[in-house]
Amino acid sequence: MNATVTPQKVALPAAKAGILHRVATALPGWAWLTLIAGFLRFVNIGQEALWYDESFTAWLSKLDWTNLWQAIRGDVHPPLWYVIEWVNVRLFGTSEIALRVPSAILGVLCVLVVWRLAIQVGFRPRTAFAAGLLAAILPAAIYYSQDARMYPLLACCVLAAALFAMRGNWILFGLASVGAVYAQNLGVLYVLAIGIVLLLTRARSARRAAHSVRHIIAPVLALAGVVTVWAPWALWGITNQISQMSKGFWIQPVTLGGLLTPLVSMTTGWRIAEQFQIHVAVVAVSLSLVGLIASRHWIFKREGLFVLAVVIGTPVLIALASFVWRSIYLPRAMLPSTLALMLIWAYPLEHLGKQNKVVARAVVVPILALALISHYFPATGARFAIEDWTQKITDNWQRGDVVYHIAIDSTIMFRYYLPSQPYYLMPEATDLNQSLTPQTKAAMGFSEATFDQLALMGYRRAWLVVSDNLMTSTKEENTVRNILASHAYSVMKEDDQLYNKKVIYLVTLS
Repeated sequence: MNATVTPQKVALPAAKAGILHRVATALPGWAWLTLIAGFLRFVNIGQEALWYDESFTAWLSKLDWTNLWQAIRGDVHPPLWYVIEWVNVRLFGTSEIALRVPSAILGVLCVLVVWRLAIQVGFRPRTAFAAGLLAAILPAAIYYSQDARMYPLLACCVLAAALFAMRGNWILFGLASVGAVYAQNLGVLYVLAIGIVLLLTRARSARRAAHSVRHIIAPVLALAGVVTVWAPWALWGITNQISQMSKGFWIQPVTLGGLLTPLVSMTTGWRIAEQFQIHVAVVAVSLSLVGLIASRHWIFKREGLFVLAVVIGTPVLIALASFVWRSIYLPRAMLPSTLALMLIWAYPLEHLGKQNKVVARAVVVPILALALISHYFPATGARFAIEDWTQKITDNWQRGDVVYHIAIDSTIMFRYYLPSQPYYLMPEATDLNQSLTPQTKAAMGFSEATFDQLALMGYRRAWLVVSDNLMTSTKEENTVRNILASHAYSVMKEDDQLYNKKVIYLVTLS
């Protein structure tokens, strides 16, 4: 006769289980999220060199107050982030770490706001913690929390605006919305999407309430206040910026396939080895679809509609503007959307059936672990190691040397790491983004001279810095060709990649 064996559950010894339980419950969920998010964002915050946009931030932050505003007006972003960094560098200096600390702090706050959004929507504590944990370990969110740019500020303000709109806290909603529109110009579309949901849901509630007018007047006044505070920038700054963008801007026209790009690049990131990228993309898209289906129980309720406005509504508005006017579909500006998407990712991981939940976690956890490891040890997409290039100049510098740039992008990047060496920029040079107006260039105070003038100034050798990419103009190419044809030179450092060639020449002037 066959004996029936009853499966036994494997349990930790009582003492060990008790220790783990005490450790896990020693701090509230928000504190654990703060510790996890803070560690992941600060652990290697100064490891990589500043890239072009960060170097631009550093340059503007060191300008005096008058020139700062002059430079901002000719840029393509609102002033709030530059003002924050302007104050920051005067308190803590201009090191890579100091410049990135505001982004890291805001990145941690974003995680906490995602957690609070999940609670406000009605998630159970465990599911809300899962949403916050996904936001904490999201590689793209970590990347931009270690980037001296305005995107964590935008995300924090947008998510906070959605949260306060759900709560009906109109003063805080107004402040968060003003922060969003002054953090990044696309913040206007986020506030518009949230405002549409706010008015529609309030109007629907007003029809059911006896005090219909009073029910909707507060949010209308809050939105009107946001428009009023934003109006000076719209009239003084954006009109000038739109004119500049209409002349030519670097963002490529959006395609139907390109609409899904942020779903991968702004979640799992872009540093994963090529052989795994398709797997990661499939998981990101699949989890989003499954999450939307599973979230049908809450996503179309009042609070859920605000999440939907951030996750889908704003990207749709940005896409429509890109199709109708010109492309403004900037993936990194979708950071608020992908952080809010973590509510939709977390829900099925906690609310699917038992077997489906096990399968989902077995697929998602390794992919996120791979993406997270790839952020810190990138197989691709690492920032340009500009310090290796500037060190070449520093090690071989002689009296009578000068650095000469053909384009603005190399000037901005190299100047941060070569602050004391004399430099000149070719007059009428362009820049990587094709976005700096003459107004901004004048406020930044570039030193300009033709290459032939260097010898007349008494310089004997010129370190000619060339960055040849898809944005390089014909004038720049011809200038480099003429210099090399008429002077003796040596190639000191070269990196020839597809569509992006960087060379440092040491040119003898006399």
